[in-house]
Amino acid sequence: MSPIDFLDFRDFLYPASGFQSKQFRLVENRLGLLRETRLVYGARSYCTYLKDEDAVDILESEKSPSLYTLIEAWLERTPFVEHVGGWTWWNHYREAIERMFASDEEGILSNKALDDHGRESARKELDATREHFNTLLDKDKYEAGRVRGERRLSYQALQAALLITLYHDEPILALPYRLLSTLLDIDENLTAWRHRHALMVHRMIGVKMGTGGSAGYHYLRASAERHKIFTDLFNLSTFLIPRHLLPPLPENVRAKLAFAWVPKTTTVTPFTSGNNITSTPMTTTTNNSTISTSTSVTNPHINDPNIPADGKCPFGHSG
Repeated sequence: MSPIDFLDFRDFLYPASGFQSKQFRLVENRLGLLRETRLVYGARSYCTYLKDEDAVDILESEKSPSLYTLIEAWLERTPFVEHVGGWTWWNHYREAIERMFASDEEGILSNKALDDHGRESARKELDATREHFNTLLDKDKYEAGRVRGERRLSYQALQAALLITLYHDEPILALPYRLLSTLLDIDENLTAWRHRHALMVHRMIGVKMGTGGSAGYHYLRASAERHKIFTDLFNLSTFLIPRHLLPPLPENVRAKLAFAWVPKTTTVTPFTSGNNITSTPMTTTTNNSTISTSTSVTNPHINDPNIPADGKCPFGHSG
């Protein structure tokens, strides 16, 4: 369909609009889009354009825990973040950051391709990057950013997400990392759809007003960026460091991140069946003779303060 073909019947669409989509508003709310984050149109609530009964359902959906709030709470329960096996990874991460900046500064000074002006510009950029890292390393600065609306995840949740991302090769963090990646896929696909919609509108009606009274293309383009939900997870890549600078994990910590169940003592009691002596890690019955073993295994995770005493998965999974 060409743009002029669309104009043949566009007038019949007034005042139809995407603002009237109950289903899309529910999807946004369930994912975690906040009312205060929404791009406001006409200085009115986004529920204004819905039927009264639909508006009630949308307002109720705001009261239910969203996927975002559930993910944040899950991240806050992540073990290994503050202290594990006498090792505090956040302190080592901070030291690694300082080594990275020291290496970058040395590279600037030794770069013969830079003149004095270029070297000064590079230093200013490096200082700006260091200050950006400080907004993560300094909790007070991070919380100030949350107040200004620059960040949304809690400090503890973001630390956990960073730990999972940096050490996702460790077995116990592999599935949590896949979950975080899936959240980014969802947000990316939804944002890409919004952008494609905006481009289609631009192509079909240019910068005309939308049928619902909005600014059309300009509104859609702005909402595509404004309505991203897991922005903090996207920004996490800013704080990643190369693997060769990543603080190495002590063996006792690595064992805890590997679902390690290493037997320290094993006792096998053989029983005689006929003329043979048999050892087996199970109990079975053969020719009316019982063959059994008793095995004692010590779990290295027992009494570990990072593992719940009830034996449940530390990430809140069941089963």
